[in-house]
Amino acid sequence: MHHRSFPPVARELLVGLDLLVVTLTVVGFSIGVRRGAQMWLLVSAALLVLGVYAGGRLRFRSVDVSRLDRRGGDFWEIAWVVALVVSWVLFTLVTPAALWLSFALMLVQMHVLGPFVGGGAVVVTAGLTIALQVSEGTVGAGSLGGVVGPILGAALAIGVVVGLEALAREGEVRARMVQELAVAREHLAHAERERAVAAERERLAREIHDTLAQGFVSIDLLLRAAQSADSLDAGEEFVERAAQTARSSLEEARRFVRGLAPGDLDAGGLVAALRWSLRCCVLRSRR
Repeated sequence: MHHRSFPPVARELLVGLDLLVVTLTVVGFSIGVRRGAQMWLLVSAALLVLGVYAGGRLRFRSVDVSRLDRRGGDFWEIAWVVALVVSWVLFTLVTPAALWLSFALMLVQMHVLGPFVGGGAVVVTAGLTIALQVSEGTVGAGSLGGVVGPILGAALAIGVVVGLEALAREGEVRARMVQELAVAREHLAHAERERAVAAERERLAREIHDTLAQGFVSIDLLLRAAQSADSLDAGEEFVERAAQTARSSLEEARRFVRGLAPGDLDAGGLVAALRWSLRCCVLRSRR
């Protein structure tokens, strides 16, 4: 059996409602004892009310904002409310002091069944309260207080629950807006970081390109000079200068990428290749 949840109200109110039910049940029990009601009936009726209420609260104990507009159609919700009303009526028949529990029952009905179905249940409970008062003889049939009291209690229960649920909806909307704002800020910060990284990469690419381009131009000029040199020694001097330029350009590029360089430029591979190529060019030019 899955736990079903009833709509959001402040957790303090739910705890307060639990305390209200327990307190009014104890008060009704105490007054019944003082008025000489049979003890076993009092104990049985009080335990029945508390047991039914506790069983329902264990099932409908969580708080779920999404169910605000979907209450009153579940079988277990209606069954719990009906069981509460029946146990309360039995308790009232044992001691009229249990009539005070009607206000707590109205709050429960509004919470569990919602403003529409719960409002109807509250009206029925108010009518039962008036009828029980008359049948128990606690008020006269024409007593205005016996009628106005339950009606005011019903109106107060409806107003309190509707108002608190409106505040709960507003709080949920605000919480959702804050969450969406936090997500938007996170996306914006991520986009800014990506933009900064892209800009830095572009800058490094330009720096490396300019450095290597200048070096390659110098190397090209030195190699051309080596090809047209009159002697092997002069050609090797130009080759050495070209190799030095290659090393300088390579070191500069490595400085930008923090030691990351292509494998064919490591360990003097470019220098050796240039020296061998230029020697071949000089020898061919002398033939």
